[in-house]
Amino acid sequence: MFERLTLRGSIKNIWEPQAEALKLWDANRTTQDVLIQMNTGGGKTLVGLLIAQSLVNEQKGRVLYLCPNNQLIEQTTGAH
Repeated sequence: MFERLTLRGSIKNIWEPQAEALKLWDANRTTQDVLIQMNTGGGKTLVGLLIAQSLVNEQKGRVLYLCPNNQLIEQTTGAH
């Protein structure tokens, strides 16, 4: 999924835990609810944005991405 992106910015590759999370999500994507748990600093923001972009690209409906505070909003908008 990551390798197919055309707008990666300065991100050249992803970490192994991120790749594993994306593989597990892909294997379970037909399940109604999927939970991804990763350590602090493990790259959840990028994983979430990649999943959201994948769903948008496939026209699977709308995506709502929520952040609980302004600090995470700034982090998320800077992650893409």
